Amino acid sequence: MSFFGARNAAAQDVVAIAAGGPAQSNASGGDSSFAADEDFNGGGDNQVSTTTINLAQPGANAAPMAVYQHARAGAFTYTIPGLTAGDQYTVLLHFAETYFTAAGDRKFDVAINGTTVLTNFDIYATVGANAALLETFTATANSAGDIVVTFTLGAVNQPVVSGIEIRGTSSACGAVPSAPTGLTAATSSSSAIALSWTAVTPPADCTITSYNVYRSTTSGFTPSSSNLISSGSTATSYFSTGLAASTTYYYIVEALDTEGASVPSSQVSAETAGTACSTAPSAPTGVTAAATSPNSIGLSWTAVTPPSNCTISSYRVYGSTTNGFSPSSGNLIASGVAGTTYSNTGLTASTTYYYVIEAVDAAGPSTASTQVSAITPASTSTEIVAIAAGGPAQSNANGGDASFVADEYFNGGGNNGQVTAAINLTQPGTNAAPMGVYQNGRVGASTYTIPGLAPGAQYAVLLHFAETYFTAAGNREFNVAINGTSVLTNLDVYATVGLDAALVESFTATANSSGQIVIAFTGGAENQPLIMGIEIRGAASACTLLPSAAPSGLTASASSPSIMSLAWTGVTPPPNCAVKYNLYASTVNGFSPSSSTLVASGLTSTSFSNTGLAASTTYYYAVEAVDADGASAPSTEASAETHPATSCISIPTTAPGGLAASPSTSTTIGLSWTPITSPANCTNVTYNVYGSTTSGFTPSVNNEIAVGLTGTEFFNTGLAPSSTYYYIVQAADEDGVSVEFSGQENATPLAPPTVLTAAASSPNEIDLTFPASTAAAPVIYNVFRSTTSPFTPSGSNQVGSTKSNFYNDVVLTASTTYYYTVQASGPSGTTTVGGPVNATTLSLAPNTPPFWDASNLPATPSGDLITIKFLNRTNGQYPDSQVYWSIDIGGVTTTNSIAAQPTLAMPANASGRIYFYLGAVNQNTNNYWDFLEYTLGATFMNMNSTRVDAFGLKYAFQLSCSDGTDIAIGETGGSFAESRASFFQRYINAVPADFQTLAQLQAPYRIVSPSAGGFDTGGAYQTYYNDWIEQLWAVNGITIPLAIPNGDGLGSYPDLSAAIYRHVGAVAGTFNANGTLANQALWGNPSAFYQTAPASYYAQFLHANAINAQQYAFPYDDAGGYSADVSCTNPKTLLVAIGW
Repeated sequence: MSFFGARNAAAQDVVAIAAGGPAQSNASGGDSSFAADEDFNGGGDNQVSTTTINLAQPGANAAPMAVYQHARAGAFTYTIPGLTAGDQYTVLLHFAETYFTAAGDRKFDVAINGTTVLTNFDIYATVGANAALLETFTATANSAGDIVVTFTLGAVNQPVVSGIEIRGTSSACGAVPSAPTGLTAATSSSSAIALSWTAVTPPADCTITSYNVYRSTTSGFTPSSSNLISSGSTATSYFSTGLAASTTYYYIVEALDTEGASVPSSQVSAETAGTACSTAPSAPTGVTAAATSPNSIGLSWTAVTPPSNCTISSYRVYGSTTNGFSPSSGNLIASGVAGTTYSNTGLTASTTYYYVIEAVDAAGPSTASTQVSAITPASTSTEIVAIAAGGPAQSNANGGDASFVADEYFNGGGNNGQVTAAINLTQPGTNAAPMGVYQNGRVGASTYTIPGLAPGAQYAVLLHFAETYFTAAGNREFNVAINGTSVLTNLDVYATVGLDAALVESFTATANSSGQIVIAFTGGAENQPLIMGIEIRGAASACTLLPSAAPSGLTASASSPSIMSLAWTGVTPPPNCAVKYNLYASTVNGFSPSSSTLVASGLTSTSFSNTGLAASTTYYYAVEAVDADGASAPSTEASAETHPATSCISIPTTAPGGLAASPSTSTTIGLSWTPITSPANCTNVTYNVYGSTTSGFTPSVNNEIAVGLTGTEFFNTGLAPSSTYYYIVQAADEDGVSVEFSGQENATPLAPPTVLTAAASSPNEIDLTFPASTAAAPVIYNVFRSTTSPFTPSGSNQVGSTKSNFYNDVVLTASTTYYYTVQASGPSGTTTVGGPVNATTLSLAPNTPPFWDASNLPATPSGDLITIKFLNRTNGQYPDSQVYWSIDIGGVTTTNSIAAQPTLAMPANASGRIYFYLGAVNQNTNNYWDFLEYTLGATFMNMNSTRVDAFGLKYAFQLSCSDGTDIAIGETGGSFAESRASFFQRYINAVPADFQTLAQLQAPYRIVSPSAGGFDTGGAYQTYYNDWIEQLWAVNGITIPLAIPNGDGLGSYPDLSAAIYRHVGAVAGTFNANGTLANQALWGNPSAFYQTAPASYYAQFLHANAINAQQYAFPYDDAGGYSADVSCTNPKTLLVAIGW
């Protein structure tokens, strides 16, 4: 317990405690200095706030502001000892609400010596957020000389207190001080040693009057008047002088008050230096100068080894614009420099500066170093080239100093492999590259030769690094040289900025006579070099290089009898060059591009529409990249045939009519409309549906809830009951999308049902909704189905089970009537929820295959276990030739498109992942890809869809087995129907701001998981779950090691991990001491999950868009049975639907 001296004769601070925090001085304001947290039992330290606290309410009694930025939280008690039994004291309690932002979010009780003084105390309701609140009471010390202040739970959430003061009347000092601590001794010279120690906190009603210092040359000496060297001083330091050189001295300190002296401190010792310094140091070496901006130059040098008996006290920096200058007081720009670096600022752009350095010790300065120089760059320095080393091109649309081109101009090394961890961009500041640059890299000894620069011109070179693999200093150390001059020796990125953190090192370099800057990365003390990005900045100069390669990926596709659409992949321009494109065409295969075949020149985009062509004619195309130095070689030729003269050449000119919207269930609205009359020769008419909760909305890809519908009805599922939705429909054909839209219609889903209801939402789906059971949890709802009525529920007709009060039956046949009964089973027995009820699936549009199309499935070959069929469900966005699957079986990888191979037979005893790709087989961050996981035994199959890493594209699978299993897992039919942009926008609209970035880091290709989007160690949101975790600890009396940040370390505690991500389980007694659920009924009601922050809203959204809300969105999503797992014996077929 810490005590403080008197404030005045009438009232003094006996104690002032900074609850949940360190000691706080009142040197910058506050009624008193506060001791570090003490005298408590229970609770935990609250999250530290850095927000400014409003101190208006306490007035002159306000504590130092930092007291309110810490707090103790939970249920806890402070027992203040050392008081006079029976005496009255004033108790001041300091509060601040730094977390909740509304009245009623936190209410708790406070008692002093067993008497309640505050009931359901609500700080926010009294003074608001981030504002100090002082409550003052009078209390009598009990017979033990204690005052006991108890903080207990009230109506909601946990107690919190920031500071406690006890004030009493003044009385005489009655105790000696405690011994001084923190005593240190440091050699200052051959005849002096410096001492310092921590000030002693005085006992109650006392003041530290002075300190005694004792010295001896004998270790373990006893302090006495014969070895007392200082007394009467109140300072906490002492300079012991007049000592012998090279001698060890021992010291002890005592504290004194009016009651007497403390016991002695612990003994410390130090040895004086040898003979006095008499030799000036040698000149500094390794001096370098590099411009860091048009107005600054950075200097560095190697530390000088001091002469015998000497210490280098500082360095002097001299500078001039005159080559060969002599250092003097007239050109001294810095003295007393303690380190080995210096930044000279306030300089003139495009100017050469010269520097020398001197080292200084007690005998004087050294001779000057060798002169070095640097030229400040022009004030209009521009980006010449930015290279993403070891990786693909990276845009700075979502942040970064520039867009980076794909890796080029390198020799040696290899790609490091992409990581998904969020990178801390603090160190580079405004020079940080896009995050994706640091998630790739070139590893190993390598050289980058940057061409196309002006010989003799000076450029800024920015090197971007990150350590994404090793987790300790010293594991990777390497060297870097620019144009043959070493600029970094044994660079250790981890030791400089830590794991998954960006580091930028900047240099100035002069282009050689060939107009090149050569950057070499070589091995150092340990492991291989790793570079993530290279930037060259400077004044633009003439283009001297041809485009580095021919354009690639040229495609030609006819859109009418007279129009051909061309597209190609652009070429990365050489440094100081701008690239344009020339397009050539001919009706002769293998033609040579020439002026006679030139169709268009100077194109700045990578697409072109060639018009005025002849119908039913094949055209051949080539494209060249052109810059100021000339043209590249022509691309590979592409060709296509224009449509016949009788083909569709008109987009629909009218909008669909007769749009009607009506509720189907409490979560579904049915839409229907009148088909349009198709334009001449147009037969492939489809419809797009747009939806919003706002009347008068504008249709866009962000609200396109269904694309490419071939019929004239659609059921919008997954809606909120009793909310109004607005709809518009648009037509399209093979020539394009109509510019005409239907009128807007709206409908409101029904109220939640009071009886079992069944409603069809597609040709393969009927959705059941029913009232939740009131029986004791956990309740399982078992679903039974038949095509005849009446029927008796049994194991043979049970089609599924769920813990939610809805069920999606998605493996049905079109135009078929089905009957359903639902039973609830729980601890109290089995009851019938409802049934039989019936619904008829919708009919299929003409020439439209069913969603689960099992036609043309070959028989499983002998020796194999199951046959898979891959289904293109991208709504016409990708042809079968651009929808790919890939699988590794026994070390052999098979990759194919649906067009080339739509089915695959798989053997027993195999496991792994099946990958899916759209457009190209590539796992870059700017490509659509995803995977599912499988295990095949001798006679069984286990499967799951997983979103633990990211959401890349929509997919679902239907597994059929001989044991009667016929089940589908994955995204809902409604999710498959809508556009990708609409799905991403719905995610952004559904989640808090912290989670919205997950859909923006790699937009529009992926929604990354929280662990890859800043919620893990080192990320921007690493403390997101901390308060919640601590609350679980406090309420349930458990502590699991390594539990923060964000549940890291909970791998052995699935119940606890799942409870944290779903935000359930705060009630006392919910968990056992080992982190398991005390009552598994907690998982029995999924409608109780995700009710308030913090929670994994990423997981919540993906569950809401999954068939029967089954999804794998975090590692322990299977706790309670909510993951997307399915298994069976004797599997027969697996249908995999790949969406967009």
